[in-house]
Amino acid sequence: MAIELRLFTIGSVISLILASAATASIVHGQTIFPKAQNATNTSASPSHAPPKLVPTKPSTPLSLTKQPKPHFVNIASPSMGERVLVGKDLLISGTSAGNINATSINCQVSVNVNAIKPYQRATATGPTGAGDYSKWNFTLSPKYTSIKQGQNKITAKYSCANNPRSFYNSVNVTGVTTVSAKVYEINLKVGYGHFISMPTSTNNKERQIKVVVNYTAAASTPTINKTINGVMKVYAPNGTLIKTSSFPNGFVVKHSGTVQLATAIKDNRLQQLTAVVQFMTKDKLQPLSNSVMVKLVFGQKIGNKV
Repeated sequence: MAIELRLFTIGSVISLILASAATASIVHGQTIFPKAQNATNTSASPSHAPPKLVPTKPSTPLSLTKQPKPHFVNIASPSMGERVLVGKDLLISGTSAGNINATSINCQVSVNVNAIKPYQRATATGPTGAGDYSKWNFTLSPKYTSIKQGQNKITAKYSCANNPRSFYNSVNVTGVTTVSAKVYEINLKVGYGHFISMPTSTNNKERQIKVVVNYTAAASTPTINKTINGVMKVYAPNGTLIKTSSFPNGFVVKHSGTVQLATAIKDNRLQQLTAVVQFMTKDKLQPLSNSVMVKLVFGQKIGNKV
């Protein structure tokens, strides 16, 4: 009897343990897997709600073909379709990216007319010095080639020594034998000019070229009382450009006045030259006046000195 009681007691204990374990398992299961809540039930605790996944629209890859092309070089003058004289010198000017960053090496602009090679190096006229091609110009002369009658293509090339890729910009102009004189906002006349030894030169090697021009601006000229610039180009007898000079910060133009441009050269073998003066916009890209030419022999003085 005692043995049966002991067995009953042990069996009861085991049953109680198993029942408790089952109850704990059910509760534990309810804790991990709660009943699904109705979407309209706002009383449900948000901490128990499953996270909502919000679909995002995939971003569209940026097409390289839609990106604007950088203007590494641009011809500002002459303009597309402009009529220019056949066989005459032509001033070509424009802008470029210059040395766009510290890794750019020896970036420059060169010009080609009617696909006649080689390309001709332009003159850098940017504000930081001789190697700054952010602004540039090139005088087309028969030494290289001339504008022909009819259609002509002018191309500017921008290139850097450490980049195999070059960038181009072209304009088409029409060569004509006669063209109506362009009416400029400002009219220039030569008042004085000389080509002499520099007064301060001790060895007579440095020589000065000075040209004084008198100007008159039309009453309706929008540039009156604004800053413009004056440019003087000096050429050797064979047409080679020797030097270009201008005002570092320009000058303010009035209804009329007098402007003096002067420069110096160190070649004492040069006995004659030609100076050409023209008023330009402040950035020296667009002409605002007619150009005046002065041919000078060494030691010569013309006109009345101001």
